[in-house]
Amino acid sequence: MGTAAIEVRNLDKRYGGVHALKSINLSFEKGKVCALLGENGAGKSTLIKILSGIEQPTGGEILIDGKEIKISNPLTAQHYGISTVHQEPMQVMAISVAENIYAGRLPKNKLGMVDYRKLRRQTSELMEKINIRLDPDQLLSELSIAQRQLVEILKAISYDAKVVIFDEPTSSLTKEETKTLYEIIRMLHERGITIIYVSHRMKEIYDLCQEAAVLRDGRNVFEGRIDKISQEELIRNMVGRNMGQLYPKIEIQPGKKVLEVKNLTSDYVKDVSFSLREGEILGLSGLVGAGRTEVARALFGIDSYKGEMILDQKAIHISSPDEAISKGIVLVPEDRKSQGLVRILDIRKNIGAVDMRYHHKWGFLMQRDEEKTVSDLIERLNVKTPSAYQIVDNLSGGNQQKVVFAKWLTKTPRVLILDEPTRGIDVGAKAEIYSIIGELVRDGIGIIMISSEMPELIAMSDRILVMREGTCAGIVDRSDFSEHTLINLALKGGTA
Repeated sequence: MGTAAIEVRNLDKRYGGVHALKSINLSFEKGKVCALLGENGAGKSTLIKILSGIEQPTGGEILIDGKEIKISNPLTAQHYGISTVHQEPMQVMAISVAENIYAGRLPKNKLGMVDYRKLRRQTSELMEKINIRLDPDQLLSELSIAQRQLVEILKAISYDAKVVIFDEPTSSLTKEETKTLYEIIRMLHERGITIIYVSHRMKEIYDLCQEAAVLRDGRNVFEGRIDKISQEELIRNMVGRNMGQLYPKIEIQPGKKVLEVKNLTSDYVKDVSFSLREGEILGLSGLVGAGRTEVARALFGIDSYKGEMILDQKAIHISSPDEAISKGIVLVPEDRKSQGLVRILDIRKNIGAVDMRYHHKWGFLMQRDEEKTVSDLIERLNVKTPSAYQIVDNLSGGNQQKVVFAKWLTKTPRVLILDEPTRGIDVGAKAEIYSIIGELVRDGIGIIMISSEMPELIAMSDRILVMREGTCAGIVDRSDFSEHTLINLALKGGTA
């Protein structure tokens, strides 16, 4: 090990009766890219908050360049050269790129007014340093999610950071945007800046990082070089058990045709046709913007469409999500936090939100029935919670996703549409989600699964429909699956 840029010794953090960090000892080597890994709830977020000055430790020490420091707030962290690129940054949409970067530090002229000329110059010089091209005067509200993330990176760098923490930085980025981020991180690495990189994506870890530190249940259980440990060993350290087969595909013979779609056309897709059988997983592949989510939106009644839809041999037309739900077509959306859950409500209310079975014929809530169904679903899906009355915002990402699944299972769906069902959740939770999907397949539910993770799609699907520029570029049978075939169709189109 080389010289430590930042080190924690016996770091402890308690929230009431919850012991979130238990005597953590970690050292992040100067100028290295170090992965910080662990399942949701392992303590990663707590550690990041402490290093960022958002939370205070209960005990222990933090050292910068071998000297003990006290990080009492985010400004103190920035003073010591620690900057964080948060997964969900707090940004002001109504002001410019430059104003967001230098908020609280805007250059002033002799009259005490903001010197916008100097602000633009500072921002442009900063962008040149790391080869980012944005308009300093553009409002943040006019930027894409990826561009707003670049602004957050620029803000972090503007503090002359010695240590930059990236918290799930690619969760909302396209493949091309991820490449840009890689280049920026490598550039920072070459400048001797220490990077702490938090991600659930193993490929990113092995592509970018030289070191890895693993937390499990609030303790550090591994610290070492990434090239000295296999992916399987790394995952075993994270989850505390052998994962076995990461993608537990249930091999069953698909049943009768449950859904047939002919010439589906909306504002975003054109002449898309496919069928879905009971117990089949139909994967939807394609580049970001190819029309995958738009197909799901039309099927679920969010977007109006033309074309034919046949469910259980009966012609139907879906004009709203309520109508889709009533006919047994349900959607687990990509953004579970804003679209799949009411985060301020408890598990019980979230699960029971769409199930009208809980209402008495006179309109009164049948609470006993509700509680039993909710309790059964919590047990069936292994939702880790102290009770059904836990606020869903306090659950890990994986357990939140299980609640979304549970909500729809009260409706006994015929067709379940999954849009990026494992995005932003750890490997252990992913395996549990795959097992749930396998159970639903065994129950005869037809599943349409959209995923940007090619290994996931190949492993879980029976057939894969490849979208390209709003059209169906081809449908590939399982026997013909390969990344080359799918990428080729996504880029060039053709038949398969």
